[in-house]
Amino acid sequence: PVPPTTTPVPTNTPVPLPTSTPVPTNTPVPLPTNTPRVVYRVVAVKVERDSSRLDLSLKRPSLTRVRAHTRVRLSAYVAVQTAGRALRIREEIRVSLRGKTVFDRRMNGRIKKGQHGIFAFWRVFAPPRSGTYTFTGTVTGGNIHAHKTRTFSGVRG
Repeated sequence: PVPPTTTPVPTNTPVPLPTSTPVPTNTPVPLPTNTPRVVYRVVAVKVERDSSRLDLSLKRPSLTRVRAHTRVRLSAYVAVQTAGRALRIREEIRVSLRGKTVFDRRMNGRIKKGQHGIFAFWRVFAPPRSGTYTFTGTVTGGNIHAHKTRTFSGVRG
């Protein structure tokens, strides 16, 4: 007798079917329009004699010592690099003595379309007593917040 032989029987192996992969389409995406920007910065803050002219050339040094009760002009000079559109701004002059605010004035301003160069905003201030004062000039508008700080001494008269 002949022993029975087994013949291998092919099995159904699953064959992976191709899957559909999403293909990117060339649908146009709206691009942001080129919004004109306004670029500016505070380039100087100065303590100046109340009677002097503004120093738009920025050549005169700031006063470093002021007699108490003497009126001075606190000036903040702003450089506008480009103004592709008009922009409303908020200007602030703040003075503190030993960490406490002793003077704070806010004004509304405007940078005009096409304006460039240096402009200034200021307020008159008289130091009430001797001490070291910190003066900060700030401009805020659009998405820019720019400021500069200087110290000066109030001395007895």
